[in-house]
Amino acid sequence: MKWVTFLAALCVPCGALAEIPAAPPVTSNEYLLDDMAGARSVGMGDAFRAVGTSNDAIAENPAALSQSSHYEIDGFFGYSFSSPATYWNASIVDANTTPISVGIAYTHLASGMFQDRFSGSDLRLALGYALIPDTLYIGISGQWLDFRYALTANAITGDAAIIYKPVQIVSIAAIGYNLVDVDQETLAPRKLALAAAVGSDTTFRVAADGVMNIATPSPVIDFHLGGEYLIASLIAVRAGYLYDGMIKQNFGTLGVGVIVTGFAFDVGYRQSVVPWNDSALIFDVKLFLPT
Repeated sequence: MKWVTFLAALCVPCGALAEIPAAPPVTSNEYLLDDMAGARSVGMGDAFRAVGTSNDAIAENPAALSQSSHYEIDGFFGYSFSSPATYWNASIVDANTTPISVGIAYTHLASGMFQDRFSGSDLRLALGYALIPDTLYIGISGQWLDFRYALTANAITGDAAIIYKPVQIVSIAAIGYNLVDVDQETLAPRKLALAAAVGSDTTFRVAADGVMNIATPSPVIDFHLGGEYLIASLIAVRAGYLYDGMIKQNFGTLGVGVIVTGFAFDVGYRQSVVPWNDSALIFDVKLFLPT
């Protein structure tokens, strides 16, 4: 169905689309998360677009990559129980070597069963730059999608983003997703997002996002609200809420992270409120290299 959505963390644009021979349509129970970008963002209700200080930003907001100097290597596994669907991801960010921050991420998604099965890969390259250090950041990203079976695509597209920080603990962001139309509303819908966040990585965050899907005949809006609190510079506790306008569904989210020198482990969980039949779990391992 048209409103069936694709991923995670991974939504970056697509360009030329090549369909593969006939396959049965994806049914309503094939609904998948379109924001499985990492355990941190999932735990915060995906209210992450104005935060973006981890590898989740490759998919959520490429402009955020340059907010801090760091090297980070991530790997995550996600599972959506209702589809069912599995996500495997590996990513790396270098925001230290050159003035332009670089992020690369690969995600493999497999979903559905029997004739409704679909699977494929998502490869992204994100670039971020501090136009005015500590104040204004810009970013772009490119995405290649290669999917088979019930959903098909072989396309390239891209995102563009900006973050403005009027003061150090306040961030305001705007992002355009899938700016190259690939005529594939399920895997890569064109979207516009506005987001704001207050706080820092060493204390707390409160964040809110609004994301408008403009690929549908009538624009559909998703809302995200979330936060995290760091305890003793060791444990991050996260919670959030999101409303998916495409399926008119409310979700609650929870997350926790353990951070030590050079290493972090995050878990994120997402659960639909009514009906109680759509949930997802994600585990994320992170390595921070010396800068």
